[in-house]
Amino acid sequence: MSSPGAGRAPQRPVVAHRFFLAVLRSPLGRPFGGMCELRFVGRVSGRSITLPVQCAREATRLVIYVGRSADKQWWRNFLGGRGVQVRVGGVDHRGHGRVIDGSHPDRPEVEQAYRRRFRNVQVAPTDPMVVIDLAAADAHPSAHRDPSH
Repeated sequence: MSSPGAGRAPQRPVVAHRFFLAVLRSPLGRPFGGMCELRFVGRVSGRSITLPVQCAREATRLVIYVGRSADKQWWRNFLGGRGVQVRVGGVDHRGHGRVIDGSHPDRPEVEQAYRRRFRNVQVAPTDPMVVIDLAAADAHPSAHRDPSH
């Protein structure tokens, strides 16, 4: 007989995520310029996923470093590219996310963009980065929509 929870993924820090998302959605969230809210549909589960992540913004692009990536699953949804909604600085955007691994030809330039914003973060060459190209014309303040629509 197996114990309850055997074979399941470890519990995610749901309470912390909910707290950060609530702050990001409030007027207090605007000063958190290095944080954004990602909303996308899971490629396997089909469920809506919403989570806060640290990001570096350059013009119409966001760069997210996936530190300790072996312990995380969410970034795998962007293998092969995927649509995403992002709230950054109180403004929602549509975008397209893709994974940049250590061997990708764009990796040095993407890593530099991240390091310009977060100079003190140690970036492991084996951890992937997710790049989100924002649809600049689609920006609109405070419109919180479900990414599945």
